[in-house]
Amino acid sequence: YKQESFFPLPEITDNDFFEFNQYRESQLDGIEIQTLPNKTETKSEQVKAPVKALFCTLINETGLIKKAETESVQTFCKRVCIEYKITYTVRIGKAFYRCDNKANKLKVKKLILPTISEDANKIITDYLDNKQPTKQKLFG
Repeated sequence: YKQESFFPLPEITDNDFFEFNQYRESQLDGIEIQTLPNKTETKSEQVKAPVKALFCTLINETGLIKKAETESVQTFCKRVCIEYKITYTVRIGKAFYRCDNKANKLKVKKLILPTISEDANKIITDYLDNKQPTKQKLFG
């Protein structure tokens, strides 16, 4: 059994911390420091799965990328997300058929459409503006 030897550490005083802080501040003078965005802002600006799912639905309905009949919703949504550089989650595929509402449409227009190409943006915007809401048949 061999005993390890340790080197004694010098005692650190409050004055040492003070001098170190002064040195650090002198090195940072003139350097602009970027701060990270506030987490509450980024969380509210994150695009939720139902909004991404509506975007995938719109891509299919406008014909920009067509979903094959044998293709699963998850596979189609993954393909759309890869094409348009959107983060894919499993929840997008689950929300594919139940995401079409006014709030989600506004979020697609506000959060996703500005990030895609102008051509695709125009096609989807025209589609949303011209799409008539489905009417219920009251009498058979």
